[in-house]
Amino acid sequence: IMKVGDKVIWMQVKSYGNKKELSKREGVIGSINGSKATVALTGYGAGNITVPLADLILASQDTPMSLLSFARQRFGVGSQQ
Repeated sequence: IMKVGDKVIWMQVKSYGNKKELSKREGVIGSINGSKATVALTGYGAGNITVPLADLILASQDTPMSLLSFARQRFGVGSQQ
């Protein structure tokens, strides 16, 4: 269960025409309201962003394969046929 003060990561998807850009974002949960969290960004960028709790992963559970796993789940990228 996520709580205020937890360090978290999530994947951000940006669309540019027919192309998608995936990036891993990181931050600290500042508040939780229902199914969404306000997260203070760390690393690249500054400020706060609202993210669905379901999209957050505890930073302690992050792996080098997190971005690839997300892409496979969301887009079927790299999946075996």
